[in-house]
Amino acid sequence: MKLSSNIFDKVVLGTANFGMPYGLNNSNSALNIVNINDLLKYSQKNQINYLDTAEAYGSSQEVLGRVGVQNFKIITKVKPIKDKSISKETINVIEQNLYQTLKKLKVKSVDTYLIHHSNDLEKKGSQLLYDFLIRKKEAGLINNIGVSAYSTEEVQSIVQRFNIDVVQMPFNIIDRRILDNNFIGYLQKNNVDVHARSIFLQGLLLKRIEDLPKKFIPWKKLFSYWHSWLNDNQISALTACSSFALRDDRIEKVVFGVDNKNQLDEIINSVDLNSLIPPSDLSISDEMLINPANWSFL
Repeated sequence: MKLSSNIFDKVVLGTANFGMPYGLNNSNSALNIVNINDLLKYSQKNQINYLDTAEAYGSSQEVLGRVGVQNFKIITKVKPIKDKSISKETINVIEQNLYQTLKKLKVKSVDTYLIHHSNDLEKKGSQLLYDFLIRKKEAGLINNIGVSAYSTEEVQSIVQRFNIDVVQMPFNIIDRRILDNNFIGYLQKNNVDVHARSIFLQGLLLKRIEDLPKKFIPWKKLFSYWHSWLNDNQISALTACSSFALRDDRIEKVVFGVDNKNQLDEIINSVDLNSLIPPSDLSISDEMLINPANWSFL
């Protein structure tokens, strides 16, 4: 079933692999400029108008600027802050990075500006950072401000102290933390939009069980259950993952990372909002699995 126009509005094209290797299924190099140009043209043809990028994504922003993204809505991120506390000097550096981002992208403003490491809003002096974002929002350089986060606990702490517009968090078949205790409802009550990312868990949920990397063998029983459910119900992993994220009306945007326009076409044509919802007992809270930042320790 092809995506309807209202569902297309939820799709955000992730660009991490435009500037560096990214994901389990990617090669050891970033995408080339020809593939990127084709992918962006194909995205626009299919009414996909949002791009997700970041200063931390290698040369992603420079590449996007070369291709031309003036007709897209850009979601980007504050460069991670290495300082233990935030000072006026820190803010000056962030301000220069914002102007450099706009220059690289060749745009006058961005739709959404996220703090890449949400714990930066937990540091001493974080009010300076928030006030800076508000000033740039009032100046028209940013439409929405928010955070990119991994845990509901850190998000709740931030929402209690700051008035933000957007939270970007992982959400997939085995990581449903934003649904626990109706956390997504809590965000809605606080007028915070949810952007879902990692819906394929960097491609891990799309791998055949026999291709599962050895480091994930401790969770082989979980993945066997996942693939047995797919086989029993004659549903592809791509359909199950994509549909699961897109069908929830409480999720404003869903970030999809692809390597070429053929993969994007497969996603577009795989979505079936009437497909079965994967069972809730596939969901786990083990951060060694659901947080890719921990995979290097496996």
